[in-house]
Amino acid sequence: MNTEIQRGFTVIEVVLFLGISSILFVALMVGVGTNIAQQRYREGVYNFSAFLQDQYVEVDNTRNGREDTTTCVGGNFNENPSTSISRGTSECVLLGKAIEMGSSGTILHTYSVIGTEPVNIAPGDGELDIIKKYLPKKSNFGQEEKELDWQVEVTNNPEFSMLILRSPANGLLRIFTSSNALPSDLRTMVTPPLASSPSINTDGILRLCVDGDRGALPIFSVNIDSRIASQDGITVNEVDSVCA
Repeated sequence: MNTEIQRGFTVIEVVLFLGISSILFVALMVGVGTNIAQQRYREGVYNFSAFLQDQYVEVDNTRNGREDTTTCVGGNFNENPSTSISRGTSECVLLGKAIEMGSSGTILHTYSVIGTEPVNIAPGDGELDIIKKYLPKKSNFGQEEKELDWQVEVTNNPEFSMLILRSPANGLLRIFTSSNALPSDLRTMVTPPLASSPSINTDGILRLCVDGDRGALPIFSVNIDSRIASQDGITVNEVDSVCA
C-alpha cells in the first residue's frame, strides 16, 4: 500500500506570505490615499474657480435683496424699521461685487459695491471716469464669507482682491484686480487692466497659485483675466510654470 504524504507550509513560508501581503496592502492603501488627496485637491481648486465665476453671474443678473426698512444714506445701508423706502427709490446704486482674500490664503470675503448717482458727469468723461464719479465703496450689505474646500490655499498672492462692476456708462461688466487687499477708496482700483498691479503679468492676468495636499500633482493656478468681462475670464491652469 502506498502512503501519500501531505506537506503543509513551513513557518518561513507563512511569514514570507504574510510579509509580502502586508507590503502589497500598504502600497495599495498609499496609492488609494494619494489618489483621494489628488481628487480632493483638484476639487478644491475648481470649486474656488467656480465660486469666483458665480460672482460674475450674480453681478450680471443683479438682484436687489434689501428689505424696504433698509435705507441708504451717503453710500451706507442702515436698518431703520420706522422707515419704508421702496426698491429703486434709494439714492444708492448697486454697482457690483468686491472680493478679497485674507492673509491666510484660505478665506474669501465678498461684499456688495454701491455708489451714489453723480451730478457732475461731463460729456467728455470716459467710462472709468464715470465709474469713479459714482464713488464706489464696499458695503456691509450682502457680505459673505467662503472658506476654500479641502484645505487648499493661495500661496503667491494670498491678499488678492477684485472688483466686478456693472459699468453705469454702458451696462457692461468691468473687472479690476489687485495683489493687495481691498483699499479704503475703491476708486484706486478702477484702472486699465495692464496698469493694475506689478504682480499681474504683462498679459493682464492675475495668477493665483493654489497649493494643498496634492500628492504628485503640480501646483494648479486660478487665473483672472480682467480683460474678459464674463465668467470665462476665470480659468484653471493645471500646468503653470509660474507656480511650479
